[in-house]
Amino acid sequence: MSSDFTDLFDTLNIPYQTEGHHHCRTGWVQFDCPFCGEGTRKWHMGFSLSSGYVNCWRCGHKGLTETLCLLTHWTPTQVRAWLRSNRIVHKAPHRLERRGTLKTPGGVGPLAGAHKRYLKDRGLDPDEIERLWNVQGIGLSSSLAWRLFIPVYQDDDVVSWTTRSIARQAGGGPRYISAKPEDESVPLKHVLYGEQYARQAIIICEGPTDVWRIGPGAVATFGVNYSSYQFNRMTAYPVRVVCFDTDKSGRKCSTKLANDLSVFPGETFNVSLETGDAGSASPSAVKRLRKMFLDN
Repeated sequence: MSSDFTDLFDTLNIPYQTEGHHHCRTGWVQFDCPFCGEGTRKWHMGFSLSSGYVNCWRCGHKGLTETLCLLTHWTPTQVRAWLRSNRIVHKAPHRLERRGTLKTPGGVGPLAGAHKRYLKDRGLDPDEIERLWNVQGIGLSSSLAWRLFIPVYQDDDVVSWTTRSIARQAGGGPRYISAKPEDESVPLKHVLYGEQYARQAIIICEGPTDVWRIGPGAVATFGVNYSSYQFNRMTAYPVRVVCFDTDKSGRKCSTKLANDLSVFPGETFNVSLETGDAGSASPSAVKRLRKMFLDN
């Protein structure tokens, strides 16, 4: 598959990289994203040789046919014929069987001013959170009023969801309220949040806001208690970095998780941040963490 894909790029003079750049990872072909970075030579988009899908560090997963249409200027029929002739198929490793039908709550829409202020107060860019993680807001028209709506992906598809309260006053309800079992197609605790952007290394955190702070390459287990499904997905990555909160339960669970992961091939690290949790980490701390494990 590697030679077929790179031969196509060579024939059509489409620039690409397979090594020598910090976005390059073994098993991937990197190229400029035709959706958000054409001609930049930043190689944000990658094609997985093992799974046959593409995703961009900036704008996320895209359809392989649609991407190749933009790159080659071929019609969809021509692209699909080439994919068939070269036996390139999206295989999506570790895909979980769906058990139900996804049902999202009412009142979900674009981020309102209150949602954006909440994110800004946490040092996050609302536009980036909306664009990269597809986070939306819930206003007054729902029983989940004034919350962030956080979709949970398996590959290209939303399979579950959770919400995060933006209320600051006491009695504002639970911080997180997630989909009921009958409202998700794959159980929340069977999925690693943010895995759609994972490559060779993952930084394992507790919650979505931790992932947003660190950026692509971070994943979350929705709390310190992780499932066997989530653990099995972690073991597939050559580099695993556990970065739970530094409270008592976080330290205990991070030590156990790191010890359990260390018996598998690859490297496992257990790190603690001075702020106590990744969601409150300073930009400089995040930069150091990414440079050490994700961007080198």
